Amino acid sequence: MCVASNAEATIMKLILQEFELHPYFTPHDVFLSYNIGVHKPDPKFFEIILQQQMMRHFGGGFDWRKLIDRTWHVGDEFEKDTVCVSKLGIGSVLIDRDYSSGFLKQGEGVKRIDEKFYVVNSMDKLGWLFGFKRNN
Repeated sequence: MCVASNAEATIMKLILQEFELHPYFTPHDVFLSYNIGVHKPDPKFFEIILQQQMMRHFGGGFDWRKLIDRTWHVGDEFEKDTVCVSKLGIGSVLIDRDYSSGFLKQGEGVKRIDEKFYVVNSMDKLGWLFGFKRNN
């Protein structure tokens, strides 16, 4: 798991703390566009991150297609977070807190749009969707 964001470091740290995600990520797991030199929605942003993750975790000895198939991106902006990763074949989860995307009806929590695209109304649904829970 990693974080891929256009936010600045201070803001990202606050976000991770606010949503109690900081135990899941080391500084090596946080990729910020101003450090990479490419911003979302440019697919190159995600290609660079995947290449770095592949080298870090697998020494580069991992099939690119398998990595893409196992990668999911979670974000709250349709164009920047969903459309761009779909061009690479990466799965995405759109967080639609205010039901403004048109994908969720009021009160719906999780909706599968297709094999590689889900919409949720809250980050709380991610644990259920991906089958993980935080160990306390």
